[in-house]
Order: sequence, then structure tokens, then C-alpha cells
Amino acid sequence: MSINRLVNGKVAIFDLYQGDQKVSHDGQSNCLVQASTMSDPRSLTPEMNFRQGTRYAGVLVAIGVIYFVLAKGGLALASVHPSATPIWPPTGLALAAVLLWGYRTWPAIFIAAVIANATTAGSVATAIAIASGNTLEAVVGAYLVNRWSRGRHTFSRPNSVAKFALICIVIATPISASIGLTSLATAGYIDRTNFANAWVTWWLGDVTGALVIAPVVVLWASSYDHAFNRNDCLETVGVLATAAAVGLIAFSPLIEQTPSRDPLGFLAILPMLWAALRRGPRDTATVALVLAGITVWGTLTGGGPFTTTDLNVSFLLVLMFLISITVPSLLLSADVEVRKRGERNVCAARRSNSNGRSQSVRRSLSSPMQQNRASLPWQATICGSHCMHWACSLPSCACRSDRGNGQGRSS
Repeated sequence: MSINRLVNGKVAIFDLYQGDQKVSHDGQSNCLVQASTMSDPRSLTPEMNFRQGTRYAGVLVAIGVIYFVLAKGGLALASVHPSATPIWPPTGLALAAVLLWGYRTWPAIFIAAVIANATTAGSVATAIAIASGNTLEAVVGAYLVNRWSRGRHTFSRPNSVAKFALICIVIATPISASIGLTSLATAGYIDRTNFANAWVTWWLGDVTGALVIAPVVVLWASSYDHAFNRNDCLETVGVLATAAAVGLIAFSPLIEQTPSRDPLGFLAILPMLWAALRRGPRDTATVALVLAGITVWGTLTGGGPFTTTDLNVSFLLVLMFLISITVPSLLLSADVEVRKRGERNVCAARRSNSNGRSQSVRRSLSSPMQQNRASLPWQATICGSHCMHWACSLPSCACRSDRGNGQGRSS
């Protein structure tokens, strides 16, 4: 098969064979063409098929195992119903996995969700229904983020962050809560009078998982190409240490909870602002995760300002607190990042314009000098000893150099 391509204004013929490499000449240059076997799955060798299949299976197993561990940990905190927990980080993991590795990761999410729910409460049928809702939640949410909110780059601009939050709160997470609780109510595993309370708990748990976990996974997985900088690393460690210290002071059970300690919870906004203004979306999301972990731990053990006699209500207060500090901080960090990129682009354009003007001035100054030099009857000759001699080029001049030995005559 031959394909004609235009290379530097000339037509070069490339012969493409399955898995082969061909060299083609266009008369002046040699073009090395490597036939891409990835464009045609039928051209893949058995070794490549095996490697890709092994890699794909490994990714699915890793996602499934992590999902299952997070799901069992979240279900252990359920109080209103064994399957309705206010702490549900698997939603964020599943959404991030589909955004990063594509829709083909859904089998891992589905199988892990089936196993986690089947070993908790209900029946196999309800476990399959709940797992279907969890999988649809991740797939639909990722599809809408990819379509409307720049996909994995959704946290780079304020408007895309707002769209991501809106998709998670309004469209994606209600799917899981509605399908899961409807299946449990239909099978008789939940009292209909408790349906609304369980639905709100399920929904808020999924929303918080999507808004807190997904940004961390997506931003850290997408920052592998960032160059290492010692000062940036130290500042990141500093802001994370500050977040941990504030969380321990304000929410941990290590300090006795008194009425005068309750206002300390507002200190959590300080590391969030620091990260948003100085460190960007990735560190902002990481600070939110650190504060979320300490807050959940403190509330579970009776510490912090959100502790009440009802554990589920306490966790709902925690969820609202986390949502209220995470979304504005991500919006602020994205806005600051956009402004920084704009400033860098302006500075780069100014430097480019300055370099262009300086080169233009140098060319304009050197042009008359070159013209004057060309008009002078002098030329340079180099002798065999690599010495430079200047001699007049006028035929009547007695100083003309002898081209044979590079030495000038004397009159």
C-alpha cells in the first residue's frame, strides 16, 4: 500500500507494511518512516497483544482492589442503613479512573461494587442494582465532564471547576442514590419512611467523595511531567504540614473538646487559602483531602465542633463543611492559575517583541556598513599559513596580493 504525503513542498512516497520500517528518498533527503501498528488492531503482533492485555488487566485489578477497600471502609461508617453511608470515597476514585483511563475501566468498578455490597447487606440482586448505579454514576459523570468541562483538565479553569461541581452535585451522584435505594425499597430492605433520610445521606456522601477524592487523583496523575523544583517542594510540604496541624488542633480528639474550641474549626480556611493562592489546584485538593481525613476521624471519635448525639447528623455536618471549603478553594486556585499563565504569556510576548526589535535595529545598523564595505576596493585573501592579508582589488594598485603564494607585491 502506498500513501502520498507532502514533505517540505515535495511529494514523497512512503511504503507502509505491517510492523515494518521503510526508507524513502525524495531526491534530496532521506525520510525514515515507522509504520504505526497501533492504528490497526489486526496488525498487532501476539507479543504486543499480550502486553496490552496484561497491562489492561493490571489496571482493572488495581482499580477494583482499591475501590473494594474504600467501599468496605465507607460502609463500616453507615448508621442510617447498612448500604447508605455518609462517607463514600469510591465515587471519587471511580470518576477519576474513568477520566484518566477511559470508559473501559467500568468492569472493575462494577465487579468491586457488587462484591462490596453483596458482602454487606441485601441480596445479590440488590448488590447488582447498587453496583449498576455506582457504575453509571462514574460513566455518566465522566462523559459529561469530558463533553462540557475539558475532561481531565477540568480543574485548570474556574468555569470548568464550576461545571465539574455542578455535574457531580446535580446529575451524576443522584443516579447512584436513586437506583440503589429504589432497589432496596423494592426488595423490602429499607423502610419507606426512612427513604428520604437515607437518600440525602447517600447523595451527600457521593458528592463529597467526588469533590474531594477525584480532584486529588486526577491532578496528581496529570502532574507527572512537571519539573522538580526544590522551593516548590518545600512550600508544598509546608502547606500540607500546616493543614495537618490546623486539623489536629481544631478537629482531633487528642484535645479536649470545649465550647471555646468550637470556633477553631474556621482556621481550616487558612491552609486552603494558602494553597489556592500560592500552590495551585493540585496542592489545594491535597490540603482538602488532609483536612477531610482528620475531620472524619475526629468526628467519629467524638472530637471537633461537628460532634452531636446522632453520628449520621454529625457526618452530614462534616460533609457540608468539606463541600463549602473545597469547591470555593478549587475555584480560587484555578482563577489564580489562569492569571499566572496569562502573566507568563504576556512576559514571553514582551521578550519576544523586544528580541525582534533589537534584531531589527541590528540589521538596520549593519546594512549600511555592509554596503559601504562592499563598495570599498578591498578584498581578503588567506595564504597557506592561514594568515589574513588585505589587498586592494584595483587592477592598477601595486598592493594586489599574489593569489599563488598569498604574499603581496611591493611597488
